[in-house]
Amino acid sequence: MKNRIPFIILAACFTFLVHASCKAQPADNFTGPLTINDTIELGDTPQAITAKFSQPNDVESVYWEMDEVTATYYKYNGGEFRFVSNKLESFKFTSSTYKLKLGTFELKVGNNISTLSSTFPKSYSIRSSEGTSITLGTGDYQYISIGTNSNGVITEIELRVM
Repeated sequence: MKNRIPFIILAACFTFLVHASCKAQPADNFTGPLTINDTIELGDTPQAITAKFSQPNDVESVYWEMDEVTATYYKYNGGEFRFVSNKLESFKFTSSTYKLKLGTFELKVGNNISTLSSTFPKSYSIRSSEGTSITLGTGDYQYISIGTNSNGVITEIELRVM
């Protein structure tokens, strides 16, 4: 038994050290101004979206039973805007028609993921073959999901709210 105690202590220390070094790397956290096509901001109304992009191709309302709210989706070719309580809450872009500005940095479908390397180095370093993410703010958990193809070209930009 005495011979096993040092081995058990050594194994426990090794396990602790390996576990501590395997923590997930955090994405960058952006807290500055965010705009869509230089004028649209989170919290804007459906009227602001239609003033900028005209009438949507489709409008869909979905009731979320758990939250007891109705979300309204304005769908365009390559763009979707989700409103809750008549305020823009999230979006999804699959077309270069829409550009997202994070401060002075411009994120756009069709650009290469490498454009993130200097402005968002943590998010760039944790990228996978499917893309990466950038967290937003300090309150409710929101993040920008950036999807890419096998060549690293951005194919999708989505603001997700948890």
